[in-house]
Amino acid sequence: MSIFSEVAKQQGFAAAARELDLSTSAVSRYVIDLEDWMGVQLFQRTTRKLSVTEAGKTYLDRCQRVIAEVNDIQHAASDRQIEPSGSFRITAPVFIAKDFVQALLPAFLNRFPNVQLEFVVVDRYVDIVAEGFDLAIRAGEMRDSTLVARKLIDVGLKLVASPAYFDQHGKPKTIADLKNHNCLIDTGPAYANRWPVVAKKTAKSITVQGNVRVNSGEIVRSLALAGVGIALLPAFFVNEDVHNGRLISFFDANVRFSGGLFAVYPQHRHLSPTVRTFVDHLVGHIDQLLAVYG
Repeated sequence: MSIFSEVAKQQGFAAAARELDLSTSAVSRYVIDLEDWMGVQLFQRTTRKLSVTEAGKTYLDRCQRVIAEVNDIQHAASDRQIEPSGSFRITAPVFIAKDFVQALLPAFLNRFPNVQLEFVVVDRYVDIVAEGFDLAIRAGEMRDSTLVARKLIDVGLKLVASPAYFDQHGKPKTIADLKNHNCLIDTGPAYANRWPVVAKKTAKSITVQGNVRVNSGEIVRSLALAGVGIALLPAFFVNEDVHNGRLISFFDANVRFSGGLFAVYPQHRHLSPTVRTFVDHLVGHIDQLLAVYG
């Protein structure tokens, strides 16, 4: 798997062989054996070009995750003998930072006083590799194959609006009616204004519109509470508002979304004991998370 990944990265057997300190024939043989074992062609070979097939692309994504996990397992035992220390950088959106990470920091920092944390809270997509972060906490669907994602909890979405909004504008009776309402668009998630809210007879998402587009779930929530419009937000973010009647949830059975709250970090980067321990700390508080977010 490592040799196949390197050939795909270098786009050639000879270049991969130099990186791996192997002969070109040995690299070629490993790939051929892998193709025979898989029963699929991983590369399209011509005299001028080597390209990954569609089957190869699918396998490349999966095997890179396996390689990263194997590397983590290899180092895990020795890492756990090392006391976490030094600096590490993490990032998260505002509402996740305030409602989740912030509550779990004191216990971790008090236990490991030699850790220096830089915590960047920002409502935008952060390229953690390019910007030098060790870890990000994200909600939604993980589609970035260059990152390893460890799920902390499952996350669903809720379609909500305030009683005041419904009193003034009426409550949508069908999914199609959403097009005639002021929908508050959170541009942070990948779905943006293409909400995964579907009628029973179709699987198509609905495209909505409204007078606000903002990359902040927290601002969208505050505007929904103020009666400005309808919002689609993570369930854990609005469950308390719904329970207390400040927001009304509707069309629950029509929201088609399967996501989670994830700790993500780059592939091919050996996790430091500090980062690994912090991720374990998050996972260790899973019961607390479920109690808070429901």
